[in-house]
Amino acid sequence: MKTTEETILEQQEINRNLLSKQESKKTMIHKRINDLNTFASTMDNETYLSGTDEYGNEITVIFDTIDLLHWIDTKYMKRQSKKYINNL
Repeated sequence: MKTTEETILEQQEINRNLLSKQESKKTMIHKRINDLNTFASTMDNETYLSGTDEYGNEITVIFDTIDLLHWIDTKYMKRQSKKYINNL
């Protein structure tokens, strides 16, 4: 007969294995917002971008505003946009 400690350790091992399997099944979701129609930034440090996806379904993405400002390189985006426009 197993002790309580052995049973707990066995269950913890089972849980670790299940979590590992769940982690390996996670996939990255790629969505395109084709029609960006809503922008909002709140005092709670959240920025919302909403629109419709490639299938016409409504989609909203919520960002941490400070992280968004830290990571978005608007100068680079403007340069890339100019290249795109010049190639039209």
